[in-house]
Amino acid sequence: MANSNHLTLLQENVEQWNCWRQRSDESPDLSGAALSGLDLRRANLSYADLSGVDLQGANLQEANLESAILVGGNLCQTKLQRASLRQAYLSEVMLQGAELSDTDLCEAILSEADLQGADLRRSRLCNAILSLANLTEAALGEANFSDAVLNEARLDQADLTLAILTGANLVRASLCDANLRWANLSYANSSYAIMRGANLNLATLCNAILDGVDAQQAVFSLGDLHDISLAGAHLVDCTLVGADLRGANLQDADLRRTDLAGARLGEANLTRTNLCGSNLDGADMRQAIMTDTLLDATRMTATTLIMHPLLEEV
Repeated sequence: MANSNHLTLLQENVEQWNCWRQRSDESPDLSGAALSGLDLRRANLSYADLSGVDLQGANLQEANLESAILVGGNLCQTKLQRASLRQAYLSEVMLQGAELSDTDLCEAILSEADLQGADLRRSRLCNAILSLANLTEAALGEANFSDAVLNEARLDQADLTLAILTGANLVRASLCDANLRWANLSYANSSYAIMRGANLNLATLCNAILDGVDAQQAVFSLGDLHDISLAGAHLVDCTLVGADLRGANLQDADLRRTDLAGARLGEANLTRTNLCGSNLDGADMRQAIMTDTLLDATRMTATTLIMHPLLEEV
């Protein structure tokens, strides 16, 4: 239950509210308050208890919400551009259609938050926790998710163009038809993620872990995937034209009918990899490990094949 004095002061005048916050050490209690549609630009709401609050359609541009508690709140269509939500608690918050571009959400907790259709372009979400969050159709271009936790998050049809996901955890996340063009997923863990039809053209996935991923019909053309782990991955009908897969682990992966024309597969592990019906024209496979690799009906015109030194000794 909100403190009535706190609520009245905030509703009357943001400048007076901010002056009071500077003088007082008291943490505001605005839990369950009805604040929808209010103009709260630049309001200092740091460390405030806003659990269960209704801020739908409110204007919180450039507001300070650092370490605020917003668990279970309604922030649908709320304007939060350039706001600071660093270390804020946003579990199970409704943020559908919210405007969060250029917002600081580093170390924020957004577990099970609903951000469907939200605009988070250029936002900073380093070390944020977004497990089970819904980011379907969200605008995430140039957002920074470095070391963020997105396990089992839903990012279907999200726009992640130029997004930074280095070191992020996306285990069992869903990225069907997502746009990851030019995105950086170096050292990210996307094991068992679903990435069917995703666009990863020119993306960087070096040293990433995608074991068991389902990326059928995804596009990785001209991507940097050197030293990636794709063990047991489902890559049927994928496009990997010109991709750099040097040192990649593709053991037990299914790459049937995949287009690998001009790909670089030097020293890749293709043990028991299924390449039946794939296109390897012009691919560089020097020193690749091809123990029990399946190559039925595979095109290999002008493919460079030099046996791995370990196999020459057998």
